[in-house]
Amino acid sequence: MSDSFETIDEFSQNNEEEWWNDAEPQKPSTPWSWRIAGILLIVLLIVRVLLLLWTGPEAGELLGSWRLLFDLILGAGLIAGAAWARSWALWRAGIYIVFSIWAAFQDTNYLDIILQVSVGISLFLLLWETPGKLRTLAGVLVFVMGVFGVLVVGIGITAINAMNQWDEVVTLIDEENYMEAEEKINQRLAEQPDDDMAFNLLGLVYSQQDDSDTAIDYFNKAIELDPTYYLYYYNRASEWIYLENYDAAIKDIEKVGELTNNGYEVDTLYVRLYLTQIDSSKAKEALERAEQKGAPEEEVSILRFFIQLLEQAEQDEASTESG
Repeated sequence: MSDSFETIDEFSQNNEEEWWNDAEPQKPSTPWSWRIAGILLIVLLIVRVLLLLWTGPEAGELLGSWRLLFDLILGAGLIAGAAWARSWALWRAGIYIVFSIWAAFQDTNYLDIILQVSVGISLFLLLWETPGKLRTLAGVLVFVMGVFGVLVVGIGITAINAMNQWDEVVTLIDEENYMEAEEKINQRLAEQPDDDMAFNLLGLVYSQQDDSDTAIDYFNKAIELDPTYYLYYYNRASEWIYLENYDAAIKDIEKVGELTNNGYEVDTLYVRLYLTQIDSSKAKEALERAEQKGAPEEEVSILRFFIQLLEQAEQDEASTESG
């Protein structure tokens, strides 16, 4: 009789253990080789983020092929891991990284850092043995970051093409080939009627031909389309200085200061304004401020040359009056 009870107890215990085994959520198994690969990828990604933080907005130029190498390693590793683990979430992460290669040599802003950190967090959650809900969340995060990556790269490619075209236009303006420059700008406007940079460049074309009224109209149009880009206010301020409309010029200079966090551009504009007002001492002070803020040496040299000419003219005038 006792034997039968022991058999029943054993039967109940076995059933209970089976029930708990069925009820307990099973963690997915991740091969150690892929865990190690994932950790290495995350380390590479952290290094890349640190490089981006170190180099700032010029990271695209400074990192160059190194950035491309990071992207290639990340992309290849993710896609290989996706094939190994049969994870669609990893496929999406890999696709994001591969797409980011297209933007490898472009200037990098802090949005890219946010994207990279988000992908890194997603990889960590995906590659380690985490509960199902966290893995699902990580997959969603990687997918969202992938969409963002594709959008950012798409915008980047468009910007690259536009900037290449604008470089050619600026060269034509420098060469005083205004007719061809205007023709290329109008071709762009036929495709993109609201291209603010196109109107800005048209303003420069007419400014170089001493048609200030038309130039200001185009600068106004550029500002209307994008009131957050300092360059358009800078160019309009330059035109106001040329016309000796100092009140309007100062308003635009103050706007440039607001948009550039009082960058050197403000002081170089003031140098030009004081030169027009025949005030070499104030122009020299403004140039010193611009130089301290990191104004390009070429621009500083040109402005210093004009200040020296003005000082010489002031000295000649003073000696003439005293004589």
